Amino acid sequence: MIYVVLGMHKSGTTLVTRFLDESGISMGDFDPRVGYDQGNKCERAETHDLNRDLLADCLLRPLRPSMRREPGVEGPFQHSLSLVRLGKLRRKSADAERERMRRIIADCSARHEDWGFKDPRTCLTYPFWERELPAHKLILVYRSLSQLLDRYHVSGWRSLNLPRLYRTLSSWSTYNALALEALERGAVPGIVIRFEELMNGDGELERLSRFVGRDLVDVRDPRLFRNDAEAERQTRGLARLVSLTLPYHPETVFRRLEAARARGVPAKAS
Repeated sequence: MIYVVLGMHKSGTTLVTRFLDESGISMGDFDPRVGYDQGNKCERAETHDLNRDLLADCLLRPLRPSMRREPGVEGPFQHSLSLVRLGKLRRKSADAERERMRRIIADCSARHEDWGFKDPRTCLTYPFWERELPAHKLILVYRSLSQLLDRYHVSGWRSLNLPRLYRTLSSWSTYNALALEALERGAVPGIVIRFEELMNGDGELERLSRFVGRDLVDVRDPRLFRNDAEAERQTRGLARLVSLTLPYHPETVFRRLEAARARGVPAKAS
């Protein structure tokens, strides 16, 4: 079986990928001894590079050069909060990339009975992968807005940065809305996991274990569970105002995520 892990950056996708990889599902060639803060995002290099090529001409970079650069990365991906031009992406033919997809899928399927890949940008590119992948399952991991704002250092008035706040809210809502749409199409099995619940109990891990049909190695480290909900509360009113300008409203997307997780099967958008 093939597993595709979806979710916004910094939402727990790396942790879920480690669960799978440590439990015998090949998710890529990386050293599990290297931590997230040391640069190990547990991403399969081939799928990661292909996603970047798909999106390279469909991103809007921040106007401010200081806007959260990714160390050692050049070009349109040097900013983790580059916005996607959805219209241009949806019109893209991607014929060359589809041939690369077929080669990646054939190679991984020949080498592994169970495998998969994780890259947050797959939330944006999944419609291309969907056409080429054989039978597979989707795992959507999400994190609340309160945690996300803190992780991107835009919580509280002291660290307030309006352009970064806009891009963080826009990216979070777009990534999660598109991932939900993929699950709502119902073409393949899917599960929705909330990161906070995953870190605070065994229920989510047990649900994930049943979904993949095997016991999962527990690789959680409570020291990595970071959040400052109080700082987010200070920013909440402004975040709601900014949300009015976005194509997907973050609070609406969050309610859909919660409903999808509670039901076990995502609900269709009304």
